[in-house]
Amino acid sequence: MNKKSITLGLILVTLSLIFIKRANKKCNLLNNKGKYVLVTGASTGIGRSIVEKLALNDYIVFATARKDKDLENLSKIKNIIPIKMDLLDHNSVLQAKSEVKKQLNGNKLFSIINNAGIAIGGPIELIPMEELRKQFEVNFFGTVDVIQTFFSLLDEKHSKIINMSSVGGKVANPFMGPYNASKFALEAMSDSLRRELLNTNIDVIVIEPGRIVTPIWDKAEDIDPKKYKDSRYYEVLGRVKKFIISRGKLGAPPDKVSKKVIEILSNKNNKARYWVSSKPLIEVFIPKLLPDRVLDKVIKRFLKI
Repeated sequence: MNKKSITLGLILVTLSLIFIKRANKKCNLLNNKGKYVLVTGASTGIGRSIVEKLALNDYIVFATARKDKDLENLSKIKNIIPIKMDLLDHNSVLQAKSEVKKQLNGNKLFSIINNAGIAIGGPIELIPMEELRKQFEVNFFGTVDVIQTFFSLLDEKHSKIINMSSVGGKVANPFMGPYNASKFALEAMSDSLRRELLNTNIDVIVIEPGRIVTPIWDKAEDIDPKKYKDSRYYEVLGRVKKFIISRGKLGAPPDKVSKKVIEILSNKNNKARYWVSSKPLIEVFIPKLLPDRVLDKVIKRFLKI
């Protein structure tokens, strides 16, 4: 057998494998037209992008928000049913469930997407306990509350819980301790829940976005290092604020996350977690590969701590 025959054979085998892979992928795609999805934190940013993308793909979306103005804006979009809900108020979550159940009219939820969250920063030594508790009340306890409250509305034949974490749930940064801790907790809870549901047809998937361009970076402008003016952290907090704002506004578009959501919902089989990052090497791979003490030195030198 000559080299040309061998080369041609390899090309044919490769093409066959690609064809089989694509065929299998198509077989694993779900037809989700008209299925019901609950999305928390849908007013702006990633949440808004998710509900718009879902609605465009013929899902019926229960989109939650706290403010009446945001709910009014959401109501103008086809296939979106706005639901008022505040994760800091359990009664609000119960009322939201009652409204969703009424709207479902006997149908079931195909997915719960826990996107709502806030980011609170500050030095662990000095940050007020009420701010730390608020961070966990929204990002962790609020998410668990939604899962427990809406769980009975999930379709036990096949449904998915998607929890929006962050690369900050993998790598902890200075002065973002409250946020990082809440996301680390979310990651652990998601793993436990997924394993508790192994004998069911309900899957749990985590999405870990890196820097995404959202209004959260406009809110970062309000961070006031002057609260810690008489502390050892004042000067470095100013540098951290500038770094967060400048890098955050150069992140990936929210659409990158919403596309991943559509992909997850469309596939029968998914990974346990997905990174969504425009710079995974810098945001995840290098920090995770470096020994902790080496990463400490890099951070110290970069931020001039």
